[in-house]
Amino acid sequence: MDRNFFAKIQRSIVTQAARMLKPGGMMLYSTCTFDPEENEGTIEYLRQQYPEFEIKEIRPYEGFAKGMPQVTESKEPAFEKTVRIWPYKMHGEGHYLALLQKGEKSEKLVVKEKKSARKKCRKNCLHFLRTSHGRWTGADWRFTARKSTICRKISRM
Repeated sequence: MDRNFFAKIQRSIVTQAARMLKPGGMMLYSTCTFDPEENEGTIEYLRQQYPEFEIKEIRPYEGFAKGMPQVTESKEPAFEKTVRIWPYKMHGEGHYLALLQKGEKSEKLVVKEKKSARKKCRKNCLHFLRTSHGRWTGADWRFTARKSTICRKISRM
């Protein structure tokens, strides 16, 4: 099995959740592993993909230990705001917590995402039409960049 198998799953889950969260919303990321790649590594990946996320302070509690910036590529001190729970300090099997708040996207990112979504939408729709074995023609469909719709049939009355 790939050494980063679970980290890839975590990254997929956290980025999907990030897309659904409104600006100003908070997300608590939690794992039950010691693996730095699934813990700080996943939060670092999220922040690279979505720089509008800020790591927030979690109120200290007996048994909580600071996150470990030294295991990340960036070595960013903000990772100390995350929490590691070691089984020898608190009853349990070991956990990781990161509290994040989604800020506003910069205008530059929003414009880039819209262009990328339109391009991807058109590509996906053309692939669908090519592989539908002649049942549909491009003239019958309109490309749209909505999250839930790749392309939709044009109704003619």
